[in-house]
Amino acid sequence: MKLLLALVGVLATFILTQPSEGTAPASQVEDSVLRDCIAEAKLMVDAAYNWTQKSIKQRLSSGSARPMDLLAYFKQPVAATKRVVQAADYMHVALGLLEEKLQSQGSRSFNVTDVLTESQLRLLSQASGCALQDKVERCSNKYRTITGRCNNKKRPWLGASNQALARWLPAEYEDRRSLPFGWTSGKRRNGFLLPLVRAVSNQIVRFPSNKLASDQGRSLMFMQWGQFIDHDLDFSPESPARVAFTVGVDCEKTCAQLPPCFPIKIPPNDPRIKNQRDCIPFFRSAPACPQNKNKVRNQINALTSFVDASMVYGSEVSLALRLRNRTNFWGLLATNQRFQDNGRSLLPFDNLHEDPCLLTNRSARIPCFLAGDTRASETPKLTSLHTLFVREHNRLATELRRLNPGWSGDKLYNEARKIVGAMVQIITYRDFLPLVLGKARIRRTLGPYRGYCSNVDPRVANVFTLAFRFGHTMLQPFMFRLDSQYRASQINSHVPLSSVFFASWRVVHEGGIDPILRGLMATPAKLNRQDSMMVDELRDKLFQQVRRIGLDLAALNMQRSRDHGLPDVLTPAQLNLLSKSSGCAYQDVRVTCPEQDKYRTITGHCNNKGSPMLGATNSSFARWLPAEYEDGFSLPFGRTPRVKRSGFTVPLAGAVSNDNVRFPNDQLTRDQEQRSLLAVQFGQFLDHDIFLTREPAAWFFTGLNCETSCLQQPPCFPLKIPPNDPRIKSQEDCIPFFHSCPACTWSNITIGNQVNEVTSFVDASAVYGSEDPLARRLRNLTNQLGLLAVNTRFRDNGRALMPFDNLHDDPCLLTNRSARIPCFLAGDMRSSEMPELTSMHTLFLREHNRLATQLKSLNPRWSGERLYQEARKIVGAMVQIITYRDYLPLVLGPAAMRTYLPRYRGYSDSVDPRIAKVFTKTFRYGHTLIQPFMFRLDNQYRPTGHNPQVPLSKAHFSSWRIVLGGGIDPIIRGLMATPAKLNHQNRIVVDEIRERLFEQVMRIGQDHLALNMQRSRDHGLPGYNAWRRFCGLPQPNTVGELGTVLKNMGLAQKLMAQYGTPNNIDIWMGGVSEPLEPNGQVGPLLACLIGTQFRKLRDGDRAESSVALSHSGGSSSQVMSSQPRVLCLGTSSDTVSMMLPRRFWWEKPGVFSAQQRRALASISLPRIICDNTGITTVSKNNIFMSNSYPRDFVNCTSIPKLNLASWREA
Repeated sequence: MKLLLALVGVLATFILTQPSEGTAPASQVEDSVLRDCIAEAKLMVDAAYNWTQKSIKQRLSSGSARPMDLLAYFKQPVAATKRVVQAADYMHVALGLLEEKLQSQGSRSFNVTDVLTESQLRLLSQASGCALQDKVERCSNKYRTITGRCNNKKRPWLGASNQALARWLPAEYEDRRSLPFGWTSGKRRNGFLLPLVRAVSNQIVRFPSNKLASDQGRSLMFMQWGQFIDHDLDFSPESPARVAFTVGVDCEKTCAQLPPCFPIKIPPNDPRIKNQRDCIPFFRSAPACPQNKNKVRNQINALTSFVDASMVYGSEVSLALRLRNRTNFWGLLATNQRFQDNGRSLLPFDNLHEDPCLLTNRSARIPCFLAGDTRASETPKLTSLHTLFVREHNRLATELRRLNPGWSGDKLYNEARKIVGAMVQIITYRDFLPLVLGKARIRRTLGPYRGYCSNVDPRVANVFTLAFRFGHTMLQPFMFRLDSQYRASQINSHVPLSSVFFASWRVVHEGGIDPILRGLMATPAKLNRQDSMMVDELRDKLFQQVRRIGLDLAALNMQRSRDHGLPDVLTPAQLNLLSKSSGCAYQDVRVTCPEQDKYRTITGHCNNKGSPMLGATNSSFARWLPAEYEDGFSLPFGRTPRVKRSGFTVPLAGAVSNDNVRFPNDQLTRDQEQRSLLAVQFGQFLDHDIFLTREPAAWFFTGLNCETSCLQQPPCFPLKIPPNDPRIKSQEDCIPFFHSCPACTWSNITIGNQVNEVTSFVDASAVYGSEDPLARRLRNLTNQLGLLAVNTRFRDNGRALMPFDNLHDDPCLLTNRSARIPCFLAGDMRSSEMPELTSMHTLFLREHNRLATQLKSLNPRWSGERLYQEARKIVGAMVQIITYRDYLPLVLGPAAMRTYLPRYRGYSDSVDPRIAKVFTKTFRYGHTLIQPFMFRLDNQYRPTGHNPQVPLSKAHFSSWRIVLGGGIDPIIRGLMATPAKLNHQNRIVVDEIRERLFEQVMRIGQDHLALNMQRSRDHGLPGYNAWRRFCGLPQPNTVGELGTVLKNMGLAQKLMAQYGTPNNIDIWMGGVSEPLEPNGQVGPLLACLIGTQFRKLRDGDRAESSVALSHSGGSSSQVMSSQPRVLCLGTSSDTVSMMLPRRFWWEKPGVFSAQQRRALASISLPRIICDNTGITTVSKNNIFMSNSYPRDFVNCTSIPKLNLASWREA
């Protein structure tokens, strides 16, 4: 409210600023091309106008009018305004056509007016009709002009009718020129997706009728005067066209967004409109003729901007003449010749071709009234004020004629008009505004009058046209009519607002204006509160009396603000204050990037020089599709009982897991032909290199422990137990779940998003950390050898282990209380989650130290810092090569690899490399490949020790098993020589992670798959079909179509029974249910989403690239001979041409030499294992494939080594 008060108050005090000049033309266009565009634009606009007029007339005459027809009635321009609007439509459509022609010739994005010469701009202005609006005005001083011209002698057009609205802040459009935010699906504003305006209306504006409260300090007359004065100051007409200019589509019948149509989309679970494919029609306000070459869209004010009673007298000369009684010389306004109100005059009837008032009572046949503003008949309350001032004018003119019988009719008219104008000003500034602004605000904003100033721009501001609609929040849901004793004695004393719009007959036949005025005076206005903003008579039933769907005034207001390109509600200063107070501001500290960057930053900053935060630590995730939340903002689906999604109940995540994922252990099948467990483990290691979403460290409500309570209070979102759960018998129990930590937002409407706490890049941050303090902790800074720190208490057969962390609450201590072995410290906090993962971390720590030691022997003078950075750079290159060359081809399969990771075209700073929210769920496909045991094998690849197969539920956080159970060698052998689990549609995930996850350290075993689905809801991810649409895949709608997609009718029937529609299937569940791609580990949808993410990571990583092996700088045979045998994947010719990283960040000129790059081409994961463990035989084929010992294994001596000789400096 304070913001609205400031906007209202500052209207009278703002100083004129001059428009900025456009940029110089870049190239020229032939005059004939421009003329053709103008001619085509005129044909298109005229055709749209004529079709619209004809169709509305037909609907009104046939009784099939729509709410938008009523809205169109008083949004249509009249007379001179229509000419102005038509000229602007001609110009904007012509410029749009010209822009299309130039872009079709291959031009990049540009401001189309920049390519026009001055003479062409004049031609465009004259041919469209815009130039004709700048005619010279003869100014007189005695009376105000009807049009408002000549109020300012220096600038006669300032404040006049049919001029552009003022802009106090630059417009904010999606394309910076004309397209409103919300036009393009997925387009962000300040980094966030805009909510649907109807969703905002539903969730914030809507309230139960029992919450309605009255404002004891203001009457309904206060609200009604506000509307009356609003109609004195501003009116932004819509284009006369109700069809799209370019294709002739009827905007009433389609929900397509084609100018001038900007329909209001329907959000999920709308309480009134059940069909999401429906929409509320909305037409963009007519544009103003551009005032300069800048061509940023603005809108017209069809009225005078002055408080001058133009709603009584009109803002166009032709209308003002119609409003006068010209049958005599008494200076009167015309009155109704058919009806009177208890002997007093009524407004005259208008003579409309299409009259909406006739529809509200077809038997009464009472037309709309004629007044100085076209909206006078909108409600009987507004009509009453118009009638009151017509009577007052005529009373004054009659009295003036009695006092001055020699005055002419014109003088009587103008003197009475002058007095009425003064009355309106006095009532507004003396009586009305103090109650709007409050005494303190009115002193600060308006202050004492210091005299007229010609430098002040009196035009109504664009933002004021929306801000002054605060009055909508004060409307009661009824029109009240009271008798002379101020009693509600009439039959219809309380008429619902939805039944009074355009009901001119209620004034004529139901007692005139007196009962209405008494009701306005004696009834309190509605009290505007944050939890009860606008009554549903306006929010759901506006104009509903004539057709199928009532309009939503709150949504219309918000859509109009976007249409007008209005900036955000909070000022930059307020956003800055909020940012600093919350602590978000430190994340937005400007990053200064060095000109030359030999090494990656630890945090990922400056990878993109233009947007240094892209992909950096602690940035928000990317969203490829708009978020879908229960409330449109942050509440996940499934949180509120009985709230449906797409018309169906959201199933419990645990129920979906029980019915679709669970299977007996004796049905487990191994992937004997394709993948080893090492592929699964590298996938988890890579996952931890590129994203981490943490949960809050504290409970927001005092005394509530989310671990033990099943209440849903932020940040707690527990998984409810479904009926007949096979493990947890009490439905009162739950599985604890915490909302992910939210990201800071720079938008004033926060659509929930989450933070990625690690760098998005494939950069070995899992080894080195993603924050500088952690990176320093991980280093051995006791010497200048460039080493990473190692464990000082324990060794693994003489080889290093990772150092221990120093956690306040250490889960590893709980898994073996007598051993007292803490969790390890690594670049990623999850390194001790399981011994297999710890083994991968240990392997790369040792490789770093091995490299640093060799580099030291080659370059004794190198500092510890350089040794560390050079070794880190090599390890980062290794992780990239292994990921893109060896791992991803086996995940996606050859066909999907070609589709989603095609030949590299070069780095693009416009590619967003951030991890997408959906990827954080889809990359968890690896859970379907996990075996129920951790396998440990001896040097002959036989089960070793007294417990060679440890159930996974007993391995989580068991760091002691590495320290005291034989180190990492047996575990790595088990990963290399054991096949992964084969993902079948009826055998998806083993119970070790579906029922017993972390059961050693939590009060109840977790269900990893239910957690996946709950997390996707927590993150607002759209459902299965939305992502198939995103990927260009068919979207099933029926159980039969879903069965065809899944090639499994039984599974389709189960999913449909639970979700009701494929639209609602959780993305993880839908993705892992699909049949696998040939020679891949995922189905078509996951292949698309995973492949797209890794393409963005490749193309958006500065100077990074991938090329086929046959295009890496030499012949195919030369390249193959330079690779280790491990590159010969042994599956098909397709795999030979898989993408090999060639110009990643580490291969940028100046980072590695050409000789070093050739050396790096020989690296392999088997060689890293050979160099850093006691293992002497490793897989000879791709190490991620299912390999059998001894058939598929070779001695380490046959695996090429990385030759570091090219790192020696002279």
